[in-house]
Amino acid sequence: NDETGIKISGIIHWLHTAGNKDYTYLYPHKKRGQIALNEIGIMPEFKGISVHDFWKPYEQYNCSHAYCNAHLIRELTFVYESQKQKWACKMIDLLFTIKEKVDQSEEGFLKKDESLAFIKQYEKIIKQGYKINPKPKKTGKRGRPKKGKVLCLIERMDNHSDESLRFMREPIVPFTNNLAERDLRMVKVRQKISGTFRNIYRVEDYCKIRSYISTIKKQNKDVFTALIDSFTPSVKEHPAIL
Repeated sequence: NDETGIKISGIIHWLHTAGNKDYTYLYPHKKRGQIALNEIGIMPEFKGISVHDFWKPYEQYNCSHAYCNAHLIRELTFVYESQKQKWACKMIDLLFTIKEKVDQSEEGFLKKDESLAFIKQYEKIIKQGYKINPKPKKTGKRGRPKKGKVLCLIERMDNHSDESLRFMREPIVPFTNNLAERDLRMVKVRQKISGTFRNIYRVEDYCKIRSYISTIKKQNKDVFTALIDSFTPSVKEHPAIL
């Protein structure tokens, strides 16, 4: 899952995507959050594993979750480069090491002993992060004291380590949600070349076509033939959109 901003008649809307290795679904909406996701209708019914960034609306749905490590690495890189905190660099190295081990494994996942060893390293680095970024003490003022972005990142990685490392244990879970970002790319390219979309109805039409073409390509079928078949009532079999 992913979403990105698009302009329709000069007004920011949101383009949502849901997909896997076989299917792509694109849908534009005025809203970015749960209102849009409910209206689209996929997430409320989905019971598989949703790979996404740490955006909270996705967390509201009753499915399994896996977090995009590309987003996580970008945040860790910022912490290391801007604040020179070495634990962040260690975590980046660890995540890439785990990915390399998973890629090299025949099964596409790590066995229990190896994964437990990596989990211990993960937890050790998290503790180093907490040591450098302790929780703020209460000042006596109203409200909770601000934690700051770095501490929030550490807590998120600590509380959701299973979701961040799910790619290590389950072969169907990718290291990132780059697939969703690639599904959005052509719409962004179109907007960059042609500018803002004129109205929501044309965007909906465009997204249906792009969803279909992307689905065709993922299934390794000829796009031109599939487009012709979609206008031919006698053809019974052609790729279906989600």
